[in-house]
Amino acid sequence: AIVTHPFPSPLLPPSHAHARMHARTYTPNSFNAAAKAAKKLFAQRGGSTELDAQRDEAISSLREGNEALHEQLLEIEMMQVDQFIAAIDSFEATYTGMHGTSVEAISITFNALRELATGWTAEALEIASERHDWFVAENLSESDDLADELKAVLNDKEGMEGLTGIEGAAEARLSFLDATEESVAKAEKAAFNAVLNALREGEHRRNRQRVNEVSHLVHTINQELLDKLDKLNNAAEGEEPIIW
Repeated sequence: AIVTHPFPSPLLPPSHAHARMHARTYTPNSFNAAAKAAKKLFAQRGGSTELDAQRDEAISSLREGNEALHEQLLEIEMMQVDQFIAAIDSFEATYTGMHGTSVEAISITFNALRELATGWTAEALEIASERHDWFVAENLSESDDLADELKAVLNDKEGMEGLTGIEGAAEARLSFLDATEESVAKAEKAAFNAVLNALREGEHRRNRQRVNEVSHLVHTINQELLDKLDKLNNAAEGEEPIIW
């Protein structure tokens, strides 16, 4: 089955989504060993029909091996991508559950704080009403035992309980709690997304780097060797041995 690459990249063409595996296994070490053997053929002085055929076969075999190495390295990389994505998906599932628990805890905490604030407001209003009734019943407006500022407050029931007093303060506290809850919830979501994005972007970068490394090995390093062998193979017979 064809597996779609999770991070589309111009470096990894669709044709290599799952490169075919060859009967013979090629590795950088096996390619280098074959290249070393080929160099020995070109280091031999002079030439013969048999030696020329061996040289031709060596170059042809190296070219095929280089292409097979390219496909097999990409196949290994795709298997590693699948493993990384499976691990990231597993982590995301667990982390999403943890994130949901955190969001729920935030909501529960601020609901409890709002209940406390509402309870405090109710008690404060009740006490304010009792103090006002006491002030009026005892006719304390003429008392010398109370400061004038306190008399003014106790005599103004509407002021104590209204928007400039207890109820106004309560509304301000509730607004503060609402804004703080929204800020904390946003921060939690941002942290959650940042962790997952970092994981996936990190895997994307790793994959692109690996594909670049494979391409550099096959199409630059190995190709330079093949080009040099081609040049030697096309040279006139009877040259001095080549020192590598």
